[in-house]
Amino acid sequence: METAWPQSVCMAVTTSCPRLDWEWDGRFGAALSAFGAEQIDHVERALDAEFSSRWAVDNIGSAPAVATGIAESRGGLRAGQKLFISDPEQDIVVFAAWWPWGGGDRVSVRIGLVSKSGALPPDDVLVAFRKSFEI
Repeated sequence: METAWPQSVCMAVTTSCPRLDWEWDGRFGAALSAFGAEQIDHVERALDAEFSSRWAVDNIGSAPAVATGIAESRGGLRAGQKLFISDPEQDIVVFAAWWPWGGGDRVSVRIGLVSKSGALPPDDVLVAFRKSFEI
């Protein structure tokens, strides 16, 4: 797997959304950012531009296995939550999990990597991934 591919998706998101602050979420092994209502539309458009598909509670049942696996491993999708994924045919898939908070005035987005084989992505890919978010 070429390191530049997942890194290019992540760099595009961080470039499109420079006001987001990122931190490492060790629980889910993903980059995490939480933001307010004023950024919701902008961030959602950026994710739509960089990820090949978007899944929600009403259509996750028809998603590719890699998407349903990501959703299930994070407790499933509930109303308002979204899962964006990159090309599901790649060996390593970049995902973005969109979780609105309570009243919808804040959203958390977690961006991570999964390997279709179930193994952890190679160390060089993980290092490049984290460097994309400066975490």
